[in-house]
Amino acid sequence: MVFIPEKPDPVVGESENDFYPTPPSAAGPPIRSLYPVFGVPEMLLLGIFRPHFEPLGVHVQTQHSKDLHTPLLLVRTTRAGGANGIYPDDPRFLRSYKVVLSIITSGMDAEYQAAQLIEAAQHVILRAVQEQTVVPGHGNISFVREWIDPVRVSDFQTATNIVQYPSLPRDLVRYEQAFNIMVRPDVRKNVNPFVSTAYQTKE
Repeated sequence: MVFIPEKPDPVVGESENDFYPTPPSAAGPPIRSLYPVFGVPEMLLLGIFRPHFEPLGVHVQTQHSKDLHTPLLLVRTTRAGGANGIYPDDPRFLRSYKVVLSIITSGMDAEYQAAQLIEAAQHVILRAVQEQTVVPGHGNISFVREWIDPVRVSDFQTATNIVQYPSLPRDLVRYEQAFNIMVRPDVRKNVNPFVSTAYQTKE
């Protein structure tokens, strides 16, 4: 399939305004693509972790709320670079993300509970890879590789994760772990209103 442009390309010496006399409208048609549309990686992670952790009373978020409630699992993508990154040869059908998990707990057994929850999170992400769990509109994790072992960290200043506090609040314990993941898009559902795709799969 070939898309025919709605407007001709400007010729040498003519202004682009000859073909676009007014700015594009925000209500205009979405960008067209021939390839699958990737979702939001944080939404993929929430879709994987929340069904397992929320029934256990564990909050799962992508950022800190105004009132921090524990136990809390923070899931977030961050920058990957150098030897820590995995880079697919063809990003049309496979994308790489670096994922950081933080477990924050409080109470007498905070450290013990945080260590157990970070271990549980690892099993959830490995199960999602094994079962190829698809979060509608956001795809599935096809491969995972650990690059930071589970470890207790004393504050947010040295955090690999998002930093919204200058220091860890008193009486809280935080464990951190990081993974590289490879994500495949959900080719059956596109949730991006800015992109339409002609890509289709055979059932």
